[in-house]
Amino acid sequence: MVDSSLQHAELAAALIAVSDQRCEDYLVGVTVQRNSGSSTLSVVADALGTVGGLASEAAAANAFAASSLFVNNTSKTLNANVFGGRDFAIIYDAVKRGRDAERRVLLDRGMNGDFDALGRNQVLAEIYPYDLDCGISYGLSRISAAVAAS
Repeated sequence: MVDSSLQHAELAAALIAVSDQRCEDYLVGVTVQRNSGSSTLSVVADALGTVGGLASEAAAANAFAASSLFVNNTSKTLNANVFGGRDFAIIYDAVKRGRDAERRVLLDRGMNGDFDALGRNQVLAEIYPYDLDCGISYGLSRISAAVAAS
């Protein structure tokens, strides 16, 4: 005979582990894309600024300088709008801390038998909100909550 409560606790733990891996993969991907995008925009801005400095006609020089400024401002705007003006390392840390606290609660519930009377789909429904709590918006909301609480 199989202990169904153990199965439900194990199912919850497995779903949490898969969610943690997916979240980590997502956050690493965002980090790589952000760094790559920032580097590309920086190189383009530097190149345009250099060409503008070397251009012989004033109109051409001004056009390249303006393009360089536009690219730099695009990078700043993306950081301000997408990342809420926060350094991504702070957002990443906020996501990790928030998920750590939620994970402990869910695993404790599993060990305390809170999932015993639930079917598998109900266990999945209990874990699903945890799976959604990953990303830039979640990190920014955690930061806002911490600032408001202080």
